[in-house]
Formats: sequence, structure tokens, C-alpha cells
Amino acid sequence: MLIPNFIFKILPRKTFRIWQNKYASTIATVSIFSFILIWVLWLWKMTNLGQIYSPLFGAQSFGNLSAFSLPVFSTIILILNLYLAQLSYPKERMAGYFLLSAGLLVQILTLVLIRFYLAFGF
Repeated sequence: MLIPNFIFKILPRKTFRIWQNKYASTIATVSIFSFILIWVLWLWKMTNLGQIYSPLFGAQSFGNLSAFSLPVFSTIILILNLYLAQLSYPKERMAGYFLLSAGLLVQILTLVLIRFYLAFGF
């Protein structure tokens, strides 16, 4: 049995109604790709500046965890907005679109901020 079929049997059908709309699924997909890009750029920035010390990149542990507050904050906002949009979409579609768009806006603003961090070497 395939995993998606198993998930569709466990969860109710109205849970996935938002993913059947092409606009909502496009916004969510762009948000998820920007989420991945944020983490890749942030980890790349931290390794270039020498702020990540892990077994993969060095001999010590992760170092300063407060340096991860920006991508963690954007991740929490994205997950919360995706969850709330999925809950509100069957009753109020406009609220679902608004929540998805707000999550995408936070991801875009985080990418802009990371771009300035990379440019100025903070």
C-alpha cells in the first residue's frame, strides 16, 4: 500500500480540499520551496562565517543557537499559517488564501533579509 493512499484513508477528505485548488497549492508550493531555500542559504552563510560547529563542518557542537532565530521564526510562521489555512479553507476560502499569502510574504521577507546578511557579512 502506498503511503499517500494510507494517509488519505486515515485523514478526512475535507482536510485536503485546499490542495485541490490550483492557486492555493501554487502558493503553498512556492512557500515550501522558499522555506527550503531559506534553510540552505542560512546554513551556507553560517558555515562561511564559521558560526556552525558540527561533526559535519568541524570538531565542536552547533555553537550559538540564537543564530538560528531568523529561519526558525519563519519556519514556525509558515507551519502555523499552513495549518490554519487548511483548517479554515472549507468554511472560508478567503481566510485560507490570506493565511497562505501571509506565510509566503514572511518567507519572501526572510529571503530578502538573508540576502542582505550575505551581502554585508553580518
